[in-house]
Amino acid sequence: MRAEFPIFPPGDLRMALAALCSDDEWGRSWAEIMQYRFTSEGDLDGHAVGNLLLAALWDRDEDPVQGLDRVGTLLKVIGRVLPMASVPLDIEGRFNTSTGRIVVRGQKEVATAKGRIESLTIIPENPRARP
Repeated sequence: MRAEFPIFPPGDLRMALAALCSDDEWGRSWAEIMQYRFTSEGDLDGHAVGNLLLAALWDRDEDPVQGLDRVGTLLKVIGRVLPMASVPLDIEGRFNTSTGRIVVRGQKEVATAKGRIESLTIIPENPRARP
């Protein structure tokens, strides 16, 4: 999804929203819906409903904090979820493997890369913190 839309990584923000849902039937129900992942043979296979909701709001409103606040209101979260930076971040890892050095980009790719990690970098470097 992030290859198609230049958005914040929604997964951790989605999980934080789900964890802060109110402890009543509404909150528990929405926490479950936010975490629900589609199982299909199509393009939505493995995608979480909450990630799609966040991506839609960010695409529509162009303000990630406003989108997070909208979802927080819908879910009746206790607290507020904010991104740590004012721009979307990515992670890049350099690995030494049995066949040489490789560079991978993205949370999933770095987490599943084989080999010995040489370094990790946040892209862009030195991002401005979210006020």
